[in-house]
Amino acid sequence: MYFKLDRAKGHLKLASEVKALLESGADVAVLDIDKHISDAGFTWALDKPTNAAYEIIPTRAAKSACKLLGRLAFSRMLELMAGA
Repeated sequence: MYFKLDRAKGHLKLASEVKALLESGADVAVLDIDKHISDAGFTWALDKPTNAAYEIIPTRAAKSACKLLGRLAFSRMLELMAGA
């Protein structure tokens, strides 16, 4: 519902759209990406920088990487990045 209300106000930025979908729990793909990011020790900063040690800000790049690589390879990529 939160996502639909925000969408009705006008065009959402991608980060705001993803944040609304996460909060609503309606989009399985977005929830899955967020879980992989969290499991690897990263923070997905969707609305503003969090100053966390490992922070992912580019929303489109995270979604595209997961779609391109698949779930397992995306998780592995995040593990390699965290260990670097």
